[in-house]
Amino acid sequence: MKYKWVQVNGKWKKLYKTPYHTKETVDLRRKERAFNREKKLLKKQKKDSVMSKRNHKILQYRNSGKTLEVIGKQFDITKERVRQICNNYSYAYKKKRQWN
Repeated sequence: MKYKWVQVNGKWKKLYKTPYHTKETVDLRRKERAFNREKKLLKKQKKDSVMSKRNHKILQYRNSGKTLEVIGKQFDITKERVRQICNNYSYAYKKKRQWN
C-alpha cells in the first residue's frame, strides 16, 4: 500500500492512499450526504406541519371563545402552554403578514 507523510496538528502521520479515496467514491459520498440532508429536512418539515395543525386547531378554539383551561384539558396540556402557543402562533402570523 502506498502512503505519504502529512503534518496534522504539528504531528506527522501516515496518510494511506486507498481506492476508497478515488474521485468516484468521493463524489458518491457527497451525493449520499446531500440526499441524507434532504431526507432530514423533509422529516423536519413533516414534523413541523403536524405540529402546526395542532397549534392551528388550538388557536381556532381560543379565537372561538373557549377558555385556556378547557382547551388544555382537551389537548392534555397546561393552560400556560396553551397561552404560549397562542402568543407564539399569532406573533408568527403577524410577522408573516408583515413580509408578504
